[in-house]
Amino acid sequence: MGKVQRVSSSEFAGKFGHWSFAAQSAPVMVTDQKTGVVKGYFVSAQEFSEYLRLRDRLPKAGFVWDMSADMAAELEKPLPRSYPSRKASKKK
Repeated sequence: MGKVQRVSSSEFAGKFGHWSFAAQSAPVMVTDQKTGVVKGYFVSAQEFSEYLRLRDRLPKAGFVWDMSADMAAELEKPLPRSYPSRKASKKK
């Protein structure tokens, strides 16, 4: 992946074909022409697929009331004696 290219939103809209081609080799950062605020990024389909693959590997958060009864029972069990304590894991 190449260096991120920066372009204003008006130039991006006016030269969409150029920037969509450029995004095949490096992400394109689209900014507001007046404020310079980043509006979004344009990336290749391959880069986006990789993003989705990595995102889906991240742990998922959820509500406790959506937890299965089996999971709740597992969490109620005490930790084994061999489980490392917080004091033992701190490095000085």
